[in-house]
Amino acid sequence: MKMLVLLNSLRVSGTEQLMTQVSAILSQRGHQVALFPLVTPFDDCYVEQLKANGVYDLVFFPRWVTSFDKLIWKANAFFVRTFGYALREKILLRWLKNFCTRNKVQLIISNSHTTDSFILPLINESLKLVIIEHGSYVDKILNGLPFDERPLQKAECVIGVSRWTSSVLQARFNSKGVRTIYNGHVVNRNGKMSERLKYWLKSSQAPVFAMHGRGAEQKGWSIAFEAIELVRQKGFDVRFLVMSEGEFIDKLAFQHRGDHIFVNGFSYNLPEIIEHVFAGLLPSIGFETFGLSALDYMAMGKPVLASMVGGLPELVMHNGQPGGVILPVKEGGRLDPMTLAEAMIKLLTDTNYYQALATSAKTISASYTMERCADQYEQTLSELIS
Repeated sequence: MKMLVLLNSLRVSGTEQLMTQVSAILSQRGHQVALFPLVTPFDDCYVEQLKANGVYDLVFFPRWVTSFDKLIWKANAFFVRTFGYALREKILLRWLKNFCTRNKVQLIISNSHTTDSFILPLINESLKLVIIEHGSYVDKILNGLPFDERPLQKAECVIGVSRWTSSVLQARFNSKGVRTIYNGHVVNRNGKMSERLKYWLKSSQAPVFAMHGRGAEQKGWSIAFEAIELVRQKGFDVRFLVMSEGEFIDKLAFQHRGDHIFVNGFSYNLPEIIEHVFAGLLPSIGFETFGLSALDYMAMGKPVLASMVGGLPELVMHNGQPGGVILPVKEGGRLDPMTLAEAMIKLLTDTNYYQALATSAKTISASYTMERCADQYEQTLSELIS
C-alpha cells in the first residue's frame, strides 16, 4: 500500500501519537507511508521523541516552507483578508498533488475536520480518502454546530475509535458505512523527568492523583481541581499532578495554588511519571471519543476514575472487567466534583478494592496493543485498495 497520513501538526497529543505509531508499524511491514503535518511550527520535544523512535524519517514536508513559513503565514493572512484567497493552503495542496502523483499514493488518511477539508480538492477515484474520527465531528454533531459535511460524504471509509463514536457518526450519516477500530497503546520510555518534578514527588509520601491532556474545560480540569480540594477537606493528604498547560490551566492552578499542586506541562515521559502516581483522573465533560489517557495509567497498573461519557465506559469497563471506576454524570454530561471525591476516597481507604482494580487495569491494557491496532488498520486499508 502507498499512503499519505495527514496530521494537524507534530505535537504531543493522543491523535498524533496514534497516527505516527501506526504509520511506523505499517512502514516496517513494507508499506509506503508518508506523514504530512499541516501546521507549523512543530513541537521540538515531540520531534526529538519521533527521531529517537525512528519515526521522523517518515515525515515529509517541503523544506523551503519550513524555512520561510513565518513569512508565508503573514502573506497568507494578507491574502485571506484582502482577496479571500488561502495562499498557504494552495501552496501546500500543489506540493501534495505533485507528491501523490510522483509516489503513486493510493490512500490519504486524515484525522480531523481541519485536515479533511484541506485535502478534499485532491480526492478522486484513484486517490481515496479515509477519515479517522477522534472527536472533531462528534463535537459538532453533539453540540448542534454547523460544519462542512463534504469530507464525510466523499470519504471511502470513516473509522470511529470506539463503538460509541461510530454510533454517533452512523446516526448522522446512516448511508455511510462506519467501521470501528480501537486505539492502540504503547509504553514509551523516551524522555527524562525534570529535577523539579523528581523533588516534588519525593518530598512527600502523600498519594498522587494525576491527569493529563489538552488544557480545555471539556476535559474536566475544574472538576478535578475541585475534587482534590474536597478530598483534602475530608482530612486526606493527597496531591495533584497536572500534566498540561495553557491559560486555562494556569488560571485553575493559581486559584487552587498550594504545595500539593504541581503543574508539569505536557509530558513526554509518562511511564516514568505514572510509576509514582496513585490513580488517574478523566472527568471529561459531554463526551470522550475513546480516552487514550486512560490507557496511559492502566498500562502502568493504575486505576482510572472517569466520567460515564462517550467511549470511556467501553475502555475502562472492558467487557465488564473494571480497570477503574466509571462515574455517573449529571444532565449535560458533567461529573459532580463530590462524586469524584467520594470515588477517590474509596480508593484511598479500601486497599483490596484498589489492588483489584489495579491488577485488572493492567490486564485490560494488554488488549489495546499498538500492534493489534495496526493489524486492523492494515486489514481495513488493504480491503479498500483491493
